Amino acid sequence: MMRSLYSGVSGLQNHQTRMDVIGNNISNVNTTGFKRGRVNFQDMISQQLAGAAKPTEELGGVNPKDVGLGMTIATIEQVFTQGNLQSTGVSTDVAIQGNGFFIVKDGEESFYTRNGVFGLDRDGTLVNPANGMRVQGWMARDLNGEQIVQTAATPTDLVIPVGSKDPARETSNVLFACNLNKNTPEIIEGASEGTGLGLQFLRHIERTRLLLHVIDVSGSEGRNPVEDFNIINEELKQYSEKLANRKQIIVANKIDSMQDETLYNELEKMAKEKRIEIYKISAVTGVGIEELLKHVSEILKTLPKEDIVEVVGGKKVYTLDEEEPFTITKEDGIFVVDGPGVQKIMRRVNLEDNESMYYFQKCLDELGVNKALKEAGVQEGDTVRVVDWELE
Repeated sequence: MMRSLYSGVSGLQNHQTRMDVIGNNISNVNTTGFKRGRVNFQDMISQQLAGAAKPTEELGGVNPKDVGLGMTIATIEQVFTQGNLQSTGVSTDVAIQGNGFFIVKDGEESFYTRNGVFGLDRDGTLVNPANGMRVQGWMARDLNGEQIVQTAATPTDLVIPVGSKDPARETSNVLFACNLNKNTPEIIEGASEGTGLGLQFLRHIERTRLLLHVIDVSGSEGRNPVEDFNIINEELKQYSEKLANRKQIIVANKIDSMQDETLYNELEKMAKEKRIEIYKISAVTGVGIEELLKHVSEILKTLPKEDIVEVVGGKKVYTLDEEEPFTITKEDGIFVVDGPGVQKIMRRVNLEDNESMYYFQKCLDELGVNKALKEAGVQEGDTVRVVDWELE
């Protein structure tokens, strides 16, 4: 009877301890950095009433007879699972994502905690405001103009100089971001022959010393990066051999949305064959952009400046009897515009392309054709033939 009572009492006592741990977990439900406890049990001891017997020729084996004498607590341990992170609105409050502890120090004694509720004392030292212990870590220091943190050094007190001023120094790097104008001309296939606003853009980039080819490698639009690169370079070559030989960098964009790296690998292989540098970036996430800008800045320092205007011959003398760039005549009620200047423009435009038509109208206006037509008496609804193309 006493043995059974003792076994039952041991269970009650140890389960009372488990209830104490559960109660402590509940009471600390809102304690920052608290990790819940868990109780594990084990049997304490067993009394053997009869031993085991091995089988004989006449009888089988016999199991031993044991009576348990209760149970005890094996361990009380903390469960270090990741808690939920939340914003407190206090700039000095911090949290740890994953494994690890904060180190706080009292004199020469160091303690470890997951509680990241910190504040600043009068001297700007980061401390635990509940007990004044100082948070340990590594202070950043300036090395050749860059802030570095040496994690191999011994942790020290963290001092945040709130309200202090950094010493004045010249600006070394400026990051600038903007949206591209949708009307900015671009190079497309046939640009060297006047398709779209290609000629306008090609004339513009003649002033550059370095060409960056931003190429889509995501494959989302079914484009082939290698083909795109070759098409653009062919247009550069058709327009100007000198422009095609400028230093180039390939910028592989949209790496954040790549389904696989097949297209990029093909582009990288081609870049290596042509000995052209290639950089991977994502304009959306910003990955790789800072490294690219720094590299471009360093390269531009090494590239010589060239004359924007290239003198290809001697001075040209114009005389009054030189042929006019265009003439306007009227045949059967139709105004006819012809001449070397207009014919040159017609050879460089694609009349089925809207952007090319815009370029065509702009060239006529700059040549003075539109003004001359008005002076010749053109009215709304009249038919005008430019070389062999009629418009109203």
